[in-house]
Amino acid sequence: MVYQREKHNAYNSRNIERTIKTNSTKLCKSGLIKPNQANHIVSFFSKNENAEMRIVKQREKRWKNERKTMSQSLATFYEKGQSKKRQKILIDNKNLIENIESANINSHNPLNEQDFVLVVFGLQLCIGQVISSFYEEYGYNSYHQEPITDIENISYITLKVFTTISNIFSALTEEGCFLITHQHPKNVIYHLNMQDIKVFDDNTLQLLNKAKIHYNFFNQKEVIQIIAKNL
Repeated sequence: MVYQREKHNAYNSRNIERTIKTNSTKLCKSGLIKPNQANHIVSFFSKNENAEMRIVKQREKRWKNERKTMSQSLATFYEKGQSKKRQKILIDNKNLIENIESANINSHNPLNEQDFVLVVFGLQLCIGQVISSFYEEYGYNSYHQEPITDIENISYITLKVFTTISNIFSALTEEGCFLITHQHPKNVIYHLNMQDIKVFDDNTLQLLNKAKIHYNFFNQKEVIQIIAKNL
């Protein structure tokens, strides 16, 4: 993980512009590129990808498809379950869980550094605090500073992980170590509202109001199984 993180940080110092060698591209008398030469240039940019870049794109496509399938399954499960309680939900709107398919990340509710998300590891639901995020370009990963409005726009995310201890969550293990992950964001399930999180110190927090409702929903056995099946 450390090696991979360092590799991503090193991206900005690399010249990302491609250098190409093509056949003679003399202009015709009209000042326009000849059709055959234009086709050659287009073909070069569309096909000239090395094996490493193809593997990266295949891996990215795979995790995005897995995450899309998982989020759609969760949304379907939620809608079916809520149909039986529709009248009660209409009266008590605070119980609504919105934007499941987008992990509650959009232009109206962007994900920023230091924000908290629900994240799944195996069969365990945890809280993750965003430390940094990266986006893929030219086969490399670059540090992303702007707010995230679409989770599929990022290729990697670094999280500080909080695990449950009774009614609170802690980022420290029994050995006194921090839990840090750096991976594809496919296991990021839901973006929590900062107003519903009570932070005691840098390593301990408690979920309140909607955040607690969201955690309890996603922590159901049936929901965890849906997530695990698609990750």
